[in-house]
Amino acid sequence: MYTIACTTTILVLLSLIVLGSSVAFSSIVNLSVAGLYSPYLLSCALLLWRRLQPGGIKPYSSDIGKVGPGRLHRGPRHLRRLFGIFNNIFACVYWFFLWFWSFWPPVTLVVPETANFSVLTFRATTLFAVGWYFIRGRKSYRGPVVEIEL
Repeated sequence: MYTIACTTTILVLLSLIVLGSSVAFSSIVNLSVAGLYSPYLLSCALLLWRRLQPGGIKPYSSDIGKVGPGRLHRGPRHLRRLFGIFNNIFACVYWFFLWFWSFWPPVTLVVPETANFSVLTFRATTLFAVGWYFIRGRKSYRGPVVEIEL
C-alpha cells in the first residue's frame, strides 16, 4: 500500500508540471525516453560488436559455469550468424533513431522558452556517472556472484 501510494503521489506531482510549463514536462518525458532507450542501444551495439569479432561469441554449451571476459557463449535459443547480425543492426538503427529524436525540441522555432534541455541533463548525468565510475566505482565493484550447483 505504501509503495502504491508513494508512486501515485510522485506521478500526480510530476503530471502537475504541465500546468506550470509544458516545455518542462516535455523535457522530463524526453529525458525519460532517452534514459529508457540508452541501455537498449548500448547493449545491442556491444552485442553487435562482439558478433562481428572472429570468435567473439562461442557456441552453446550446457555445462558453462563461469562468466567474464572471453567467456561469452550463445544461449540455447539464438539466431544464426547472418540473421543475428541483421537483427542486431536493425535493433541498433531502431534504438538510435528513437534515442536521437528524443532530444529534439517540440517546435520548429527554438527559443529558450521552447528549447529541449533534456540533452544537457542527459549529458551531465552521463558524464557524472562515468566520472564516478573512474574515481570510485571501479575500485569497489565486485561483479555478479555466480552460484553453481553440482
